[in-house]
Amino acid sequence: MRWIIQHWDEHEQVFKIGDQELVIDRDDIYFLTGLSCRGAQANLTGGRPDPRSTLELVQSYYILESGLVSNRVPRERIRSRSMWAILWLIVWLVGSKSPHIATKAQLLLAIDYFQPHMFNWCEAVLRQLKVELTTCKTRTQHSFGYGTIIVSFFLERVPVMRPRMSLGPLDLREPRQVHWSSLDPYIGGGSIRNFFEKYFFEKYFF
Repeated sequence: MRWIIQHWDEHEQVFKIGDQELVIDRDDIYFLTGLSCRGAQANLTGGRPDPRSTLELVQSYYILESGLVSNRVPRERIRSRSMWAILWLIVWLVGSKSPHIATKAQLLLAIDYFQPHMFNWCEAVLRQLKVELTTCKTRTQHSFGYGTIIVSFFLERVPVMRPRMSLGPLDLREPRQVHWSSLDPYIGGGSIRNFFEKYFFEKYFF
């Protein structure tokens, strides 16, 4: 991730690797994640005006088995599995550094999701991803919430960076990110396999 962020040009909003430019756009997000790229714009950041308190929302929709935590919604206490899944998705799309809890704005967005609405998630994720790349590059932020997306993007678009692993065929509807899921280190313990050749690290990191 550090190497990727170092090659982000915060002024032109593209990656610059040597004399080449690498652009990430809405279509990349769509093919990597399978998220919708049509519909209303979704606001993934900031607050959202609503006269109801977080507690009132939770009580109205019978969401929690027990109370709030610091006026936020702990996902492990959510009664509805559908709401749990939708909130998990929204918290992931936001790039949250605290994925175990959801804010009032995220809860409102999840409630909207159960209505007959379609959201343009790809544009929203792309916009926030670029913001986080820029803030990490300029040292105003030290954590990045879209690591799985951006690493998968590089593995897809830069063939020389691809690891030594057998990639089975994908179903037509499967997102491209599925190809790289076995590189995820959070696999429940045990040793983490190294899929990369030695020259990869020598060429790109030293």
